[in-house]
Amino acid sequence: MTEHKWTPGEWLIEDGSKSCHCCFSESIYVQTGPESYDFEVIAETLSSNEGDAHLLRSAKDLYEALDEARDILEAMNISTEKEDVALAKARGEA
Repeated sequence: MTEHKWTPGEWLIEDGSKSCHCCFSESIYVQTGPESYDFEVIAETLSSNEGDAHLLRSAKDLYEALDEARDILEAMNISTEKEDVALAKARGEA
């Protein structure tokens, strides 16, 4: 498995209270220790649409699922062009 550039650990969502800025609606973060103040904010949303935060939170899982599906398609000799482009974008290669 390729080592990826994104933050390891389970990504969690909380209202903007983990933010140092009052204008963010949702914070996506990783808990880095046992205390409530042990966290690293990965992303913050300006939108009041909570769905944006959930999509960002699921990005790692979606990448892994697409990567596995791509391998299956390739084994079946089915074109993986769209999958390859999407995975490259996620890795910052496109």
